[in-house]
Amino acid sequence: NVTNARAQAELFYDNNSGVYSTLCTSGTNNLTQFITGATNAGSTAVVCADSDTQWALEARLKSSTVYYCVDSTGAAATSSASTIADGTDYVCGA
Repeated sequence: NVTNARAQAELFYDNNSGVYSTLCTSGTNNLTQFITGATNAGSTAVVCADSDTQWALEARLKSSTVYYCVDSTGAAATSSASTIADGTDYVCGA
């Protein structure tokens, strides 16, 4: 489900004057459905961060210590710790 957020984020970007800001929280075609979906699927930690030029969405996998992250660079990665936990990191694994 989180992987599909990349396509939705690009639609948002195209429909919002070429910016990602508010992608995680408001507007049309935003990522709130993916955040809700990950939470409803059992993720205990979901973080989404956006700025005008970048975004990242990360969810802790259910019953696991593994995090899955996708971002505006096209990355999709897993890690053993959160990589965008403070809400200002926009690249998975950075």
